[in-house]
Order: sequence, then structure tokens, then C-alpha cells
Amino acid sequence: MTINEARRLVAVALAAYPSMQEKDLSLTAAVWQKMLGDLTMENLEKAVLKIIATKKFFPSISEIRSEAVSFAAPLHPLPEEAWAEVMAQLDPYRTPHYSDPLIHRAVRAIGYINLCMSERVGVERAHFLQIYGAFLQTDTNRRQNEAVMEITGTHAPELLRLLAGIGRPL
Repeated sequence: MTINEARRLVAVALAAYPSMQEKDLSLTAAVWQKMLGDLTMENLEKAVLKIIATKKFFPSISEIRSEAVSFAAPLHPLPEEAWAEVMAQLDPYRTPHYSDPLIHRAVRAIGYINLCMSERVGVERAHFLQIYGAFLQTDTNRRQNEAVMEITGTHAPELLRLLAGIGRPL
């Protein structure tokens, strides 16, 4: 994202939050550029529009990032979709092939044969959803950490310089 694109996003947010209009948000635009630059402009614009339509306060970087990511295609099936895939392939005489490695890990954690032979499918479903959900959260955290490390690693000197300038005229 260019600085002009970041300024445009800030301007859109400012238009929706009149209480912020008296403030100089040039530093905000610079930080948004660095901290949101790995996301697509299309998803960032949608995120800002959603936030100004649904939130009372000026958006934070984490809110924008979370909303922008939600507009991207999901990386993994939703838990109920994953369970449906597991159920469709339950056959003790065949090796299952899942569309996502996290599904395979969750099934392996429970035990494929245990799933096939279980007389309490509802209990197994609950276990699967809990395990798969934990794997999804771990994967999401890992991806977020990698994104932040990539952003701060490449832009750390610039961000520190920006932070050092807080309180001084730009």
C-alpha cells in the first residue's frame, strides 16, 4: 500500500468519525501503511467501510486487519464443513483423503478407527470440532505472527523513527 492509499483510507474513516477530524492523522496514515501493507487494498477498503458502518469509534489497526482478513478466501474449511468431509469418508476399509491437512491432523488425534467404530457419533463430533477448532486457532496465530514479524522486520527502523517523532511536529 502506498502512503496515498493509506491517507485515502484514513480520510474515509475521518469522514465517518467527526470527533477525529480536528486531529492531525498523518502519523496514523504512515503507521497504517506499514502495518497493513501486506493486505490487499480491496479488502482494506471493504474493512474500513464495514467498520464505519458497524462501530462507534475510529478503527484500530487490529480491527482493520481482522475485518480485511475476513474478506479474504478462508484458508481452511469451517469446522462444520470439515466434519461433513470426515463423515463422508468414514469407511474402515478405505484410507481417507481430506482436502486440508488440519482435518487429517484432527482425525488422527481422535483416531480414524475410533471414529469409524464409534456408537456415539455426537460425542466424536464434539471432540473433532474442539480439536479442529484448536488447530485452526493455532494456525491463525502462527500466520498472524509471521505477518507481524515480516512487517516489523522490514519496517522496524521506519516504525521506530515514526514512534520517536510522536509529540514533535512532522
